[in-house]
Amino acid sequence: MVDLPLNSPIDIRAHVLYDAYQRYSTKKSYKNYKKLCIKFGKQAIIFEEYEYWFSQYLQEDERELPDIRGCILSDVTNGKSAETSFDDLCDAFKNQKIDEEDHGYWFNRFENGHLFNRVTFSDFPEDVISEIVERCDIKS
Repeated sequence: MVDLPLNSPIDIRAHVLYDAYQRYSTKKSYKNYKKLCIKFGKQAIIFEEYEYWFSQYLQEDERELPDIRGCILSDVTNGKSAETSFDDLCDAFKNQKIDEEDHGYWFNRFENGHLFNRVTFSDFPEDVISEIVERCDIKS
């Protein structure tokens, strides 16, 4: 068995399940995966390892919603509209509830060239910080 790389920039399970839903071959899915790795400046696993995980994940039952941000980024990279992306994700992961607002946030973020950078409190605009501070009491 091949060990899944811990430093993968995306959830490979989600990526495989989504690409399989779109009837992508293993090779086409791997090409998409490599594009995403390039965007993140990360090394992609070799095709043979990816092929192994592709076949493994196709045999799994969908239990919980995987991290679909990589799927959204793939849709942006491949030129899908936000609406088509959301609809396709809902169809692909039909047993799970995908939040439209979350999807829109990530789609717009990726479309504007931002990746998975962690946002901190100080990254908020000044008016948002002021609003938060106004609503909090000193003790909390």
